[in-house]
Amino acid sequence: MDLQDRDTHRKALRLNLDPTVYGSFAEIGAGQEVARWLFHVGGASGMVAKTISAYDMKFSDDIYGSTDRYVSRQRLEAMMNFEYEQVLGRLMESRGSSTAFFAFADTVSARNYDGTNICHGWIGLRFQSEPGTDPNDVLLHVNLGDDTNLLQQQAVGILGINLLYGVFYERSPLKRFLKGLMDGLSLDRIEVDFLDLSGPEFKDVDPLLLGLELIQQGLTPVVVITPERAIVEPLQVLYKRPVIVERGSFKNTDHIYVELLDATTRRLAGEGHSSKREPVPLFEMTINNLLLEKRPQDSEFLDRMDRLLETGYNIMDSSFPETYHVSAYLIRYTQEPIRFAMGVSSLVQFFQETYYEKLEGGIIEAIGRLIARNVKIYAFPMPLKSFKSYLEACDLDLSFWEVPKSGNVTVENIRPRSHLRHLYQYMLETDAFVDMG
Repeated sequence: MDLQDRDTHRKALRLNLDPTVYGSFAEIGAGQEVARWLFHVGGASGMVAKTISAYDMKFSDDIYGSTDRYVSRQRLEAMMNFEYEQVLGRLMESRGSSTAFFAFADTVSARNYDGTNICHGWIGLRFQSEPGTDPNDVLLHVNLGDDTNLLQQQAVGILGINLLYGVFYERSPLKRFLKGLMDGLSLDRIEVDFLDLSGPEFKDVDPLLLGLELIQQGLTPVVVITPERAIVEPLQVLYKRPVIVERGSFKNTDHIYVELLDATTRRLAGEGHSSKREPVPLFEMTINNLLLEKRPQDSEFLDRMDRLLETGYNIMDSSFPETYHVSAYLIRYTQEPIRFAMGVSSLVQFFQETYYEKLEGGIIEAIGRLIARNVKIYAFPMPLKSFKSYLEACDLDLSFWEVPKSGNVTVENIRPRSHLRHLYQYMLETDAFVDMG
């Protein structure tokens, strides 16, 4: 398909004109934008068996069963189960030998009138790849970034058509399928931060590779993966919880990583915060760091992830080049304490002014974003030799720093040799930088 043919109108028309696919649509919370596209382009009778939008909770519960949360994976799967079984029950005898059936569903919390809600949703599709075959499921969680309800509805509609088009015409290779989901969209408008693929058509998809590709293909800046090698919705892990983050590329197998997280957790507990929920420790693997290493093979990156998951902690893959982006992302989900665990050699990189040339406020703006409300850096000491080697490997100027002549380098015994000395001292005196020596 040529680039000019990849717009939503042409995709919807091709779906309508395909006599081999047919199914139902159940859409709640952001209009009926997916079905609307199919009616808008004409020929929808060739694609649409039924549309429904059960907005009222009692109607919804009567059809799909009761639930505690209406915008949830649980509700989405109940909708898909009911709709797919109904399609098969009513149509299998008459056209099951020539038709691949599907059930599309979404449950979305688009922007309310006051703009006070979390704008997100769940989108799902159960489909046969060929007539009579076992079904496959695609489940997505999305965050909506547009600032009006109408634009958010439109974004859901475009993504839904992309999803239908992708599963029927572009399932393989995985990169192509994922890239096609964002046709006509951008990361500013919609994030797909969770994707689950199951069924015979997706039996060989590795969840770790899927998470990596979600970021590389521009669907989300962050993917969270559990020790069970499962992608999970970040909101589920981070919402209203204290967060402890250790950034890095984690190239070696040294379990010092775990020791840093554990020590940070103990230190946070000692600060006496009264959070109702337990802290969540995360290893954050930054894909931008890997790109600076001249792009290792995906298999090498996946091996690193597997080693970290063996520790029993979650992983957060991201596309964030600087740490202040991570801080801003986490604050979307929690106002509880956020603590970064790192060696002092990583901390000194914050004072490389060249990293912030694109920010109007330069390093001052970057540090302000990094050390936002309730955010601190826990800096661990390291031997002088290791500190020097690290700076050398990162092409950082050691002469920029006053360092001790021997022993361990700590956040307390180094200072920049420049105008940034006062900024560094301010961070120490306000406890934004905490010495873990």
